[in-house]
Amino acid sequence: MKKYENFKRSLHNLKDIFDYKEPYGNVEMAGLVGLYEICFEQSWKAMKEVLEDNGYSESKTGSPKLILKTAFAANMIDDEKLWLDALVSRNNVAHAYNKDIAQDIINRTKNDYYNLFKKLEKEIEDNWIVDYDAVEEKKETNEIKAGAGSIKAYVDGSYEHSQGRYAYGCVILLPDEVVELNGSGNDEDYVSMRNVAGEILGSETAIKWAIEHGYKEVEIYYDYEGIEKWANDIWKANKPGTIRYKQFVKEQREKIKITFKKVTAHTGDKYNEMADKLAKSAIGI
Repeated sequence: MKKYENFKRSLHNLKDIFDYKEPYGNVEMAGLVGLYEICFEQSWKAMKEVLEDNGYSESKTGSPKLILKTAFAANMIDDEKLWLDALVSRNNVAHAYNKDIAQDIINRTKNDYYNLFKKLEKEIEDNWIVDYDAVEEKKETNEIKAGAGSIKAYVDGSYEHSQGRYAYGCVILLPDEVVELNGSGNDEDYVSMRNVAGEILGSETAIKWAIEHGYKEVEIYYDYEGIEKWANDIWKANKPGTIRYKQFVKEQREKIKITFKKVTAHTGDKYNEMADKLAKSAIGI
């Protein structure tokens, strides 16, 4: 997770602020304020990345203020007022040539903001992402060996705001046939996830179809990475829809080998485009 790693590095650098004592020279003051500004920028961008990865669609194009409010609603942060104060301080950096403003930013960073950032780092690591080495070990134990009979399935999702409905498209490739499946829904636990809900439903449909038709392995081609990362426990599942999907895949792996392959959306991949059209047609787009 690139933005989260950037945040961790900027937080590591920010700790140097405690090595400097008053009175600060002009260059020291500018440098310390800069360390704060960079860390704050990386903190809200890390929140945005993690929230989006966990299905919070409102974080896709959100301003820093909206991201902070979304993170608070998602229980990623618990002191909304202090984070909004930190945003005000970030906005005041442009006026940090004023020594009083710069001094206030440095003091608040030492007294409040540094600990605020450390708390965010711990929350994300404890509850929103998992260790990648452990994930690889878990994949080995979760997946059963594939026997004869493997199929490929392309999945995609869509969402129509005026209807409040999400939809999926699923294309299953057989040696002598192409099976096209689609459908839609408006379950309140999934609607807030918009097209991601359709992506999940498409993956579940492909897995169910493969099991019902006696296959030993299904390889799912997707263009939204959460389909694989929730299933393989790389991303934390925090919404009801992602929690259910993660549990569903875990249970089905007792019956069938499930693997995933990422494809790039809207690049002319025939079956990815077909899955996209099926999803849209299910809600009349």
